[in-house]
Amino acid sequence: MSEFYIQGVPYSFAEIEKLAQDDFTLQRIQTMPSNLYKYFSNTIDLESGRNYSKEALENNTVYLQQPFLFDDPYDSTILIDEQEFAHRRIAYYARICGLEILPEWDYSKIAYEFSCYLYEKLMSGEQLADTFPTIFHSKDMLELRHENFALNLQIGLHEFCQSPNAWGQAFHKAIHQEYTNLLSGLIQKFRISCFTESPYSMLMWAYYANNHKGFCIEYEIPSYTEPYIQLYHNLMPVIYSDERISVLNQCIRFLQEPGMTPDVLWDIYKYGLLMKDTAWKYQNEWRLISYDDMLSNDNFYNCRFFKIKRVFLGNRMTVSDRMKIISICKDKKIPYTGVTVASDKYRMVDCEQLCEACPKLAYSKKVFESP
Repeated sequence: MSEFYIQGVPYSFAEIEKLAQDDFTLQRIQTMPSNLYKYFSNTIDLESGRNYSKEALENNTVYLQQPFLFDDPYDSTILIDEQEFAHRRIAYYARICGLEILPEWDYSKIAYEFSCYLYEKLMSGEQLADTFPTIFHSKDMLELRHENFALNLQIGLHEFCQSPNAWGQAFHKAIHQEYTNLLSGLIQKFRISCFTESPYSMLMWAYYANNHKGFCIEYEIPSYTEPYIQLYHNLMPVIYSDERISVLNQCIRFLQEPGMTPDVLWDIYKYGLLMKDTAWKYQNEWRLISYDDMLSNDNFYNCRFFKIKRVFLGNRMTVSDRMKIISICKDKKIPYTGVTVASDKYRMVDCEQLCEACPKLAYSKKVFESP
């Protein structure tokens, strides 16, 4: 029996299924850590030539990343069975065009009856697009989806016109196109920034801080008051599980309505954007999620975040990089410390030596300041 974990607490599937957005919001406000941490690689982006890590420190911002660019290819994926999706969608289109569908009909039967129905319409002089009704007065998303399906179906019929199964192939192509557009389109509406509850994870220093050459920022979580309420409402703990949950019903509802409803959006959060394999449970991750760029403060998808409390410098950070980060911290009056491995155990701890007294830094100053 699968278990789900939120902040280390186990939940059953039934409990996750019943977890409403308002309850989850109240729960996380009450259990929000006093501090959150984010690891930075402190590297220069080859395309832009910018050091986004340093900019995040200087500007007190975090970058909102598109989830399909995450290192884990299964992170934030939305599970929809394509065969069941195709069955539900072709039945939907057949019904809105006026064809009566029997409950026992499978995909092949519906496709056959639908193709016969549309063929008769075409033979009577109707245009294919005219068979899909205009439900709303204006060009909203639902009507545009109908038009797009009809267009893809027409393209498919032209492409497969020499095939004896032209209609079947055209239906398959049009619905598959809708399926892929749905998956890619939904994910592209979201941007995420990731945080954790500890600055002392060896794995995260290696994985996200450029093998200890970067740094980690500690953010102080304020009380639930303005101007931080929007951040609170969009900052959520990850749900860890070894089971992926289908959001087919929710996505079908999304396609059959003119816009995204709050309950459908919440299920996409709960079963997609917040769901992660239990192999990553050690990260104790929190996610700041932005839908339709609602949190971006500029054109580069940066978001002003909670106040920076402290900066941890990686043990393998180069001397020149260390001096640059220390300079920024001093200018911003941000406390900082180095981190190293404990003398008796494999765990990260604060360095007992002041960064200014570090032999590496002292040597660097001597070299750089010498005439």
